Parts: sequence; C-alpha cells; structure tokens
Amino acid sequence: MEFQERQKTSQQYRFIDKENVKLSKLLKYVRMKQIKVKDRNLFEDNVILRGDLAPVASEKGVILCENVIIHPSLNNVNAPYEFKPINIGKFSFIGKNSIISSLKIGEYVYIGENCILSDRTQVENNVKILDNTYVPSDMTLIENSIYGGYPAKLVGYLDNQNTQFMEYFCNDYFDKLIIEK
Repeated sequence: MEFQERQKTSQQYRFIDKENVKLSKLLKYVRMKQIKVKDRNLFEDNVILRGDLAPVASEKGVILCENVIIHPSLNNVNAPYEFKPINIGKFSFIGKNSIISSLKIGEYVYIGENCILSDRTQVENNVKILDNTYVPSDMTLIENSIYGGYPAKLVGYLDNQNTQFMEYFCNDYFDKLIIEK
C-alpha cells in the first residue's frame, strides 16, 4: 500500500528533529513527563494520551492516527483501583477513532479504524485487528494472528513477513507527511 504525500504546515504540526518525531499541534496530552516517545513516531490531530493516569510509552515507528485515545488500563475490577503503564511496540499502527486501554500492544501490530481495546487486554507481536473490532476486557490476542468482529474473534493467521511489511508501512506513512516551514 502506497500513501499519498500529505502537506502540513508548521502551524499544524511540529517536527522534533532530535527525536525525529512529528506531532500534531492538536495533540492532547496530560502529564508529559509520563509520556515517552521514540524515533519516527507520528501522532495526528486530536490524539489523546492520558499520562496523568500511568506512564505511556511508544517505541520506534509508532503511528497514532486522528482521534486515537490511549488510556492506561485499570489493574482489576475491584478496589483498590490502579492504572497500569502502557507500552506500544515498534512499528505499530493505530487507526482513526480507536480507543486503547490495553496492558500491552506488541511489536508490528496493526489496529484498524474504530476499534476498542478494553481494560487489561494484551496484544502480542505481529497481530492485525480489523476495522470496527471490539476486544473485551482481559482478552489476549495471540502472536501472528488476525482478529475481527464484535466481540473480537480469531479470523486468520499472519506469517513473519508481515513484520517487514509493518516496518515499511509505518515508515512510508511517516515519510509521506511533509511539514512545510
């Protein structure tokens, strides 16, 4: 899949050269000290990062599309309630309007548009979640698999070549967003 170049201005996006990161100026975050962003991350308009609840970290090559909410997961269903840190693995893509409250998003993960991953869900490496999928609380999505539906069900498997595709996919998406000065 090839992406078209998207032009943005420095009034719309900021490029942090030191970390090679592109952030929308409409990005909403709370408690930046608890949010760790790595190389080649791109966070689009109206992304919400809830660093006030627990640490949020993203590894190299993470793409968060418009209106994504990253909300750390509750530790359990009974008091005392505590939010757990969330880490998003390298070369992972989260599509528009998705809400993520997982304990873990592995490496080379594709999450489609309009998905909901509820509290304490875990996504292992090399997983594809189809558009409009709801992953209920406490579910673990196994490595090298494809999930879809409401609630999520295993619908297929991925081979290890998908990791190369996800690296290319995330890099291409990042590179095609051009910030003009």
